[in-house]
This record gives sequence, structure tokens and C-alpha cells, in this order.
Amino acid sequence: MPQRISVDIASHKYEMHVDSPEQEHNLRVAAERLNQVLKRYQEKFVNVSEVDVLSFAALNESMAALGAIQEVERLRKQIKNLESDFSTYLESQK
Repeated sequence: MPQRISVDIASHKYEMHVDSPEQEHNLRVAAERLNQVLKRYQEKFVNVSEVDVLSFAALNESMAALGAIQEVERLRKQIKNLESDFSTYLESQK
């Protein structure tokens, strides 16, 4: 059953629904991480609007997500190659 929680992002409170304790944990960690990124940008770019700071943060998080996706794909390919090499090795030992 969905549970209702509240998270703070950029000094705004948002009511959210979560389906599991793990999802709640991930949402709270993500909100905290986002707030840390926003704080860094606000300190670095003092005269920049909140919308621009949020845009920079969104771009930063999107780039990080894309990098993680690419790394996962690279590791999948590496695993596939290792499995193939291992199968070839096992076949040669028969």
C-alpha cells in the first residue's frame, strides 16, 4: 500500500507517494543529494536565478545518469566477452 511522505527540495516541501521502504530511502537520498548540488551551485553562482540553478542541477544529474548507463553497458559487454572467453577455454579443456 502506498505511503505518503514529505521531502524538502530547494526549500520547498513536496508530498510524495512511495510503495516500499527502499523507494522511500532512495527518494530521501536523491532529495538530499539534489539539495547538496543546489547549495554548491548557489554558492558558486551567486547572482543566478533559482530556475537557472535548478536547470544546472538537472543537467548535472542527467549527465551523471548517462555516464552510469554507459558504464553499465560497458561492463555488460565486458562480462559477455569474459563469458565467451571462459566458454571457449572450457571447450578447449575437453
